[in-house]
Amino acid sequence: MLVVCLEGCHGSGKTELCRSFAESGFTVLDEAFMDMPAYALHPQSLLMETMWATQWFRHVLEKASKLAPEERSRAVFVADRSPFSAVFYSRRDGALLEPVIRSQIGEIAEEAGIHIITAHLAVDPELLWSRIQSRLKLEPFRVKYREGEREWMDTTQSWYNGFDWDVTIDNGSQSIAELLDLAVEAIREASPHARRLLDAASISVGSGSPASSVRGPDGAFEASGACEVSCAAAAHNVTPVKRPAAQRGGSSGSQTPSGRDSPASMGHAAASEHAIDFDLAATAEDFEGAH
Repeated sequence: MLVVCLEGCHGSGKTELCRSFAESGFTVLDEAFMDMPAYALHPQSLLMETMWATQWFRHVLEKASKLAPEERSRAVFVADRSPFSAVFYSRRDGALLEPVIRSQIGEIAEEAGIHIITAHLAVDPELLWSRIQSRLKLEPFRVKYREGEREWMDTTQSWYNGFDWDVTIDNGSQSIAELLDLAVEAIREASPHARRLLDAASISVGSGSPASSVRGPDGAFEASGACEVSCAAAAHNVTPVKRPAAQRGGSSGSQTPSGRDSPASMGHAAASEHAIDFDLAATAEDFEGAH
């Protein structure tokens, strides 16, 4: 079983790429596949972010347990964000989570046969800022997540650019179909397991062909009946972008973000003690944001 986790700064294109994966036949796990309860703690406290990461693994294990062994051996899921999001979005000591999560990823691969690949969508800063501004015109409510602040974008993008992801995919001016092709090829080259699953595919990508899909609670797509489907490798000769160790910034943790583009019901409410008055009684709709 393979789980591909799309990561990146807000506005980097995760939602569009998830939608494209779904339309190509993949099962997409948006953050709504988890349900985090509300407690007295801030949802971005270290403890709540630790619980969120643990819940992420638990739900992936539950997905796997519902598949027959033959299905599980060839299943491919695409997830909007990975447990590593908790490293950045924890308001304090988030760096403590990184080695634990890396060990858990190794453990789940070794003992459960679930292989996780993290794919970072990298965007030129000026292009990213332009996309964020365009999105704000259509969705002005995002200002409460500080998405209108260039400094916040720079801080978030700096962390994502410096973190050690399995693959990095440049999301520039190409079409979404071309981006999907690039992503599939980069993931295919990331590990022998990914290559085997993707090479055994029966569905081609980037063609824009329709797929059976339904919208989740936050408007994201989840392809129905796609847990048995993998995807044909694209015809591009693309090598995943991997930074040498000397260029990796590693985990900074202890960020104080005012929001991430996800629903509060998953424990990732867009709130900050520095910028937003957080109401523990608020509903998920009060903080809901598309990816």
